[in-house]
Amino acid sequence: MKEWQKDWLLVGGLTLLGALLRFYDLTHWSLWFDELWSWGVGLGTVGEVVQKVRSDVAPPLYYLLLNGWMRVFGDGEFSLRALSAFCGSITVPVVFLLGKELLGRRVGLVAATLACFSPYLVYYSREARMYAMVPLLGAVSTLLLWWARKEGKAFWWVLYALASIAVIYTHYYGLLFFACHGLFLLWMREKAKAPWVAMAIVSAAFLPWLPSLLFQIHWMDVSPRQYAGLFKTTPRVVGMALYKLTAHRKILLPEKFSKGGRWLQGLQFTGAAIVAIPFAIGAFMVFSHCLRSEAARLLLCTGFAPILLAALAGLVRPVFMWYALGFVVPSLLIMAASALSGGFKRFYYHPADASYQKQTPISLVTYLGVAAVCAVFLAV
Repeated sequence: MKEWQKDWLLVGGLTLLGALLRFYDLTHWSLWFDELWSWGVGLGTVGEVVQKVRSDVAPPLYYLLLNGWMRVFGDGEFSLRALSAFCGSITVPVVFLLGKELLGRRVGLVAATLACFSPYLVYYSREARMYAMVPLLGAVSTLLLWWARKEGKAFWWVLYALASIAVIYTHYYGLLFFACHGLFLLWMREKAKAPWVAMAIVSAAFLPWLPSLLFQIHWMDVSPRQYAGLFKTTPRVVGMALYKLTAHRKILLPEKFSKGGRWLQGLQFTGAAIVAIPFAIGAFMVFSHCLRSEAARLLLCTGFAPILLAALAGLVRPVFMWYALGFVVPSLLIMAASALSGGFKRFYYHPADASYQKQTPISLVTYLGVAAVCAVFLAV
């Protein structure tokens, strides 16, 4: 069996396991308020859905997809949540591709493992909200951006533009994420015309929805916050968001599961335990090598910059929602995977270098063991 076949066999297994975690006992608990809101907005014709979305605080893409989904699969509890569970399951192989392209196959496999068990990704894949689509589209758009720069063909830039349009029409934080892609291109001193044409097309595609955004801002009637304490508050907010998006165990609420719930929580806790320390190491490596590595620059722009921009925006308007920053989660998991698998050596060596090939993921085995012990104690 060839190496790529083994890789996809493993990724397929992880995807199936991730689907099990996301679809397991999906209807045990009733829909809560936000999910009922999604159901109500998603009913009706396309025009009615768009009109009702104007009373929400989000763009319309998720609700339009949910509308089509309910037409095909019905509007029961399982059907409503199944769209999110499906998106969450597909995120696993996409994270593998992104990690593989940036830092090699080993990092991709470890990142896919982390995505399979990620508390954040599992939790929001079990809700009838748009937060499972957010990391999926973030990973897809970033992957297409990388491929488009590498191939330099118009075809890839068209796909990137389409994916980015989906990003900005899923959640308003997608605008910040898209802006960080532009920041990456500026950092790389991109001189080709195609990237900037694609960026311009995506920006223009949002203009039809801009009046609705302004209406929503007026409807929310939020008051500007004081700028006092700007530099004191922002680091705390950014740190809180990073912690909750990666290894926050309190996100594992018991009511999300029923039969066998503690064992399922144990499996998720495995992901949280694996990610915590390696993420800090991986983040340090990204900051250390952002001046010499294109991959590190992209991870920095897609992993940290959107959180910082959202925190700064939250100081002007009370709109900071850490759980809506799922766009950054794939990049954060890849940082942790680079520390677990020794993939940060890719910043130093070419993948074909013998010194790189001989690296063994001893740290991965260690952290898996620690996490497994924690999971057992949690489940007992």
